[in-house]
Amino acid sequence: MRVIRRVLAAGLVLALAACTDAAPETTRTPSASGQTYAVLTSGRLLLVTGDTVTFTLDGDFAGGVDSMAWTGDGRYLVLASGADRAERTLSILDGHDGRARTIPCPDCQDPVGLPGSRVVVADSQRGLSIVDAERGELSKIPSQLPFHSLGLRVLDAADDRVLVAGADTDMVAPSGGPEDMYEVRLSGETTPLGSTEANAPVRARLGPDGKLAIVMGFHGGACAQGSAVQVRPGGTWLDPPTVPIREADGLGATLGPYAAYSDVWWAPDGRLHALARAWKCTDRGDTTTVPEDPPVLALALDATGWTILPQAPASHVVVERWRDGTLTVLRDGTPMKIGDDTIAVTLRPA
Repeated sequence: MRVIRRVLAAGLVLALAACTDAAPETTRTPSASGQTYAVLTSGRLLLVTGDTVTFTLDGDFAGGVDSMAWTGDGRYLVLASGADRAERTLSILDGHDGRARTIPCPDCQDPVGLPGSRVVVADSQRGLSIVDAERGELSKIPSQLPFHSLGLRVLDAADDRVLVAGADTDMVAPSGGPEDMYEVRLSGETTPLGSTEANAPVRARLGPDGKLAIVMGFHGGACAQGSAVQVRPGGTWLDPPTVPIREADGLGATLGPYAAYSDVWWAPDGRLHALARAWKCTDRGDTTTVPEDPPVLALALDATGWTILPQAPASHVVVERWRDGTLTVLRDGTPMKIGDDTIAVTLRPA
């Protein structure tokens, strides 16, 4: 989610002194099947299958969803840890038996899953590395990215392609300005994809036949904040749908744009899907008021524009944080009571 990533983008710090000891109230062996979530809370990593906590790992957790990723086969969870980039490590959790280990990986960040038991990470100002989680080994991708800063970020990966973004500045952030994007093959071949043309991408997804969808953030005043989606090639900007929003101050029903896209992804049938929600704002000038917890919309793109779906498809899950600690899983609408300090959730691949 965009809001979670913005607020909790601090580095993930792990303490693994008791990495093989589960809490007394939890079972020792996580389930190897079903929909399993890795949940980061204050001081604890949980593996949750359905509504059951199957494994816990205590530590000093301070990161967001972009600090961790499952390998493509769904067995290993890889977490980048350490506030000091030069001393950063990767923690690898085996989802079958709950065992954890660490390997040194200076400057590592932004793990993204690859096929098999692998993830890819940004490991330096210009570099990318493949992590073999089963063997606990790192191997360098021989790419030459033209960045001279700490701005390199891994956005997505598919098959042997890795999507990265960066800029020649020491101050690059999701809302910090345009970035250059590149597709890097695992063999090292690098293809420029052009600039984001706006603020840095919040999310970007590789699609079929060379397609690319980018969620870009923007800021334009109290009620003009949020994000927009651009599809390439072609550079088409997708306007968010306009739907009724309940007025919180009794001013009557009004129409408001769902302008904050949380994520986009390509479905197996090639259609673009998205999640969106109304930006929280109150502007007396145009009497626009948005509820504190507006609903999240699941969208699918067809020839006429976005279609609002009754629920998110089972192939994709995003979990929202609510003030009462209840997490709503959009895949099936099931609430899970985890706790008020939940900061990030990621889904094990099916």
